[in-house]
Amino acid sequence: MNHFKTDLGIPLDSDSSENALTCIEKNVLILEDDAILSDDLANIVRHALVGIPRVTASCSIAMEMMSENISFALLDIKVSDGTTHDIARALRARHVPVLFLSGGDQRDMPEDLRSIGFVSKPANPQILIRKIKALTADFDLGY
Repeated sequence: MNHFKTDLGIPLDSDSSENALTCIEKNVLILEDDAILSDDLANIVRHALVGIPRVTASCSIAMEMMSENISFALLDIKVSDGTTHDIARALRARHVPVLFLSGGDQRDMPEDLRSIGFVSKPANPQILIRKIKALTADFDLGY
């Protein structure tokens, strides 16, 4: 068995995670422009067993990815090519759970997006996992 730790301190068992992920047909959009953090977030998604991470740093690419049956989204608010507000609105219109992860202030969010879950950076990985699991609790993982 292969055990490893992310920089966020989350132990992962690569053998069991890979086996569990074969049962999951959910795509999780991760929109984050910090490469190291996006890798950590992908590991958190794998650890939480909520889906297959689909990572991008670009709003325009994320909009294209929305045709891929996204089941959950973890979004930084400001990335290199804009804000993720319109992506969050489009996902919410499809009833896709969204969680913002940002160094910004939730009070600076547009009024219509303030009800979306929000975690401040730097985030405690265990709190992030709990919030992800709460938002995806109704997922049918097939096992």
